[in-house]
Amino acid sequence: MELSSIEIPIVLIKEYVYCPRIAFYKYFMYWEPPTESMKFARYSKIDILKIVRGYGIDGDIYMEYPVKSRSLGIYGKIDIVIDNGKRVSIAEIKLETSRARLWRKSYHHLIQLTAYTIATEETFHKPIDRTFIVTQIGGEIIEINISPNLRRTTINIVEEFKKYIQQQKPPPKTPMKTRCNHCFYRKICV
Repeated sequence: MELSSIEIPIVLIKEYVYCPRIAFYKYFMYWEPPTESMKFARYSKIDILKIVRGYGIDGDIYMEYPVKSRSLGIYGKIDIVIDNGKRVSIAEIKLETSRARLWRKSYHHLIQLTAYTIATEETFHKPIDRTFIVTQIGGEIIEINISPNLRRTTINIVEEFKKYIQQQKPPPKTPMKTRCNHCFYRKICV
């Protein structure tokens, strides 16, 4: 299997940053029962749209829009795309987070948003204007600057994950062992 032929769902890039083993197991098994955050829907799509519009973002809004980066071999469905004709903005909906938490415990969400940024630019053939995380608890909008460094980091993570997939060799476990306590895969993770 050549690295260029491997395609990875963007949600697994997020998982890889959270715990490389989870992403690896999901790539080859792709099954896990829904987590609490997957089941949680505090706001309806209409509520989310009101939050986004209330922030002054104009344009056509698409929800769960399929995007793909052929250059990186990643794909997924971004929660919200706002197309104003010349540029697009994107938003990911998360249960809860904060700006400070994104750079510590929820760094995987930043990498996911960056991967969606790259894929959305390739899909729409337009530059990204603004990127956001919308929290379901609190209805907060956190604007994120996708820096060149975040882009490089994301690209490196994708390439690293692809090498493990190509070798069919499990990557290292997360160094944050508390993440293992409630992990679905903890019994098979050796």
